[in-house]
Amino acid sequence: MIDQGKCAFFGPTDRAKQYFEDLGFECPPRQTTADFLTSITDPSARKVKSGYDKKTPRTAEDFERVFRDSDDAKANFDSIAQFEEEIKKNKPGDSFKDAIQSGKAKRASNRSVYTISFLQQVMACTIRQYQVLWGDKTTFLGKNFLTIFQALIIGSLFYNQPATSGGVFTRGGVMLYLSPSTFPADIVSPFYSMHSLHLVN
Repeated sequence: MIDQGKCAFFGPTDRAKQYFEDLGFECPPRQTTADFLTSITDPSARKVKSGYDKKTPRTAEDFERVFRDSDDAKANFDSIAQFEEEIKKNKPGDSFKDAIQSGKAKRASNRSVYTISFLQQVMACTIRQYQVLWGDKTTFLGKNFLTIFQALIIGSLFYNQPATSGGVFTRGGVMLYLSPSTFPADIVSPFYSMHSLHLVN
């Protein structure tokens, strides 16, 4: 629990209420634990037991100081020290590295962060790309049909064009028409369709 940037309590949730009650704060009978802990940091909302008026902490600094001297804080530090000792002794990082190395493919580099080789990555990405395209058959087939249709139309513009300098201007005009019309902007990408599907779900 934080009060003005100071740690007033850190520990198990079932200990928080009892900790502040031991400090001299009173929890009303029908008040929940969450509301009680919230009222602790509010001078106008918290209630102090009779006889504890001069013993309970008042400011955020007082809460921090009292907690640091408490048994709960010492238990936290002991738990942290025990955990760090277990880390030094068991070395789970080495076990994780060994597990990564054992799971790597035979042709994968030992220095690589990936568990499969570069060719396997390319193969996996290629298969996934075709699966994405085939997942939206309407867009995939429509785009290919439109591309073939445009290829036939544009190709017909070159039909019976003179092979002399007289056909240079005509061919230039066809090429100028070709660049904006070959890749229409109104074709919906399958990636965009899949993204919209995820947003709907």
